[in-house]
Amino acid sequence: MRWQLDVVNDWGAVDSEMQFVHRRCGASIPRQVGKSDTVVEWVSYMAAELGYGVLYTAHNYDTTCEMLRRFRNIFGSRANDPTASHPRYNRMVAKCENSTAQEAIFFRSGGFICFSTRTKSAKLGYSFDVIVYDEAQELTTEHVQIISATTTSGKNDNPQELYLGTPKRPGSFGNVFGPMRDEAHGSPEDDLCWWEWGISEVGDIADESRWLEVNPSLADGVANIASLRMNCRKFMKLGDEGVLAFAQEFLGYWLPGNRSEPPEIDAAAWDALAVDNPPTEGRAVLAFKFAPDGSEGAVVACRRPKGGKPHVECVAIRSMSGGLGWFVDFAVARVDRYAGFVIDGGGNAQEMTDRLLGARVPEHAIARPTTAQMCAACAGLLSDVADGSFTHYGQPDFDKAAKGVKKRPIGKSGYGFEGIDGADALPVEAAALALWGIDEIKRDPDRKLRCG
Repeated sequence: MRWQLDVVNDWGAVDSEMQFVHRRCGASIPRQVGKSDTVVEWVSYMAAELGYGVLYTAHNYDTTCEMLRRFRNIFGSRANDPTASHPRYNRMVAKCENSTAQEAIFFRSGGFICFSTRTKSAKLGYSFDVIVYDEAQELTTEHVQIISATTTSGKNDNPQELYLGTPKRPGSFGNVFGPMRDEAHGSPEDDLCWWEWGISEVGDIADESRWLEVNPSLADGVANIASLRMNCRKFMKLGDEGVLAFAQEFLGYWLPGNRSEPPEIDAAAWDALAVDNPPTEGRAVLAFKFAPDGSEGAVVACRRPKGGKPHVECVAIRSMSGGLGWFVDFAVARVDRYAGFVIDGGGNAQEMTDRLLGARVPEHAIARPTTAQMCAACAGLLSDVADGSFTHYGQPDFDKAAKGVKKRPIGKSGYGFEGIDGADALPVEAAALALWGIDEIKRDPDRKLRCG
């Protein structure tokens, strides 16, 4: 279709040295327009003809399987496949990998296409020239951090990333596609191209004249208008939520306020927990939380006075450029004053634990939360804020952090926190762990051993 040619011409634009002009290519396209066909054509050409390594990655396994089916329909399921629908294209195939979760097509050109549902370790051992992030509205920073590194050693030295999706849904953990759209609508860098079809307000979703404005395949006479009508009737029966869902999925409507998502912690509720005179007596623990990329660490203390509410204070937020030494020394110097230490954050957490044990810190003074416990601690923090179940000191940096976080997915169904618009979520997660640790760690540093 004409619109698909326009999009692919942008994707394929090169400079005088045959390098991609657009390294990042985003497209917010409603459903039933033909986005997937455009991807299939581009990826097939890049891999089968030009010898590029391509990773196709989607959020949902079903989507990955459907895209794999489309490519097999073109190239067949193996080299020299007698059942291939297109023998001409099957002759381009060198071999196929059909093992579950390792599906790939390798071509005589030297190119290949790998298929992967996004996980925390998706295709870490591979190098790619082109990455396709389908269902980009669900893409998170964690996914990009892991997958994007695979383009640094692509054999063609000409990387490109495609971000393809629909507007972000309410409650989604995705935090990459929206900011990219904001950049495109604001002051985009030269390496970004962005295509978008969508309505600016929900309005009357049954007005078919509006459908033509946001579905270029209808204008080309290709899209199935009967299917759109069926879906429109179905969603309208679901009330306001259904109307919004149809507007987002089929008419490309972006929720207002996407540029600055509402924080998870209500500012007024957080401020109501502040006290001028923090407790100085009672059992206390320290929580150490390290950033996943090892850039910084946060320390938060929690003290529970007898008969009172737990009280939290941010002790420090420090760069990790000097290593773990400061954090280890800080903990060792306080082992006789605190019940124990909660430590979390990948390799740094393990190394700190080992160094504390080496410094003769009692093993039962150290708590290493599991993923489930981390999720429970963060959920507990939100409940405690709503219930007014703890206090804090009203520290400006701590307050700013607490008022600027949203949920980030952890594990299968839990969550932690991440910052919005540059806010630092690390001390907030440390606070959640400190509140968890005051109940989890039973050690009493004042208890003395009595003999005889």
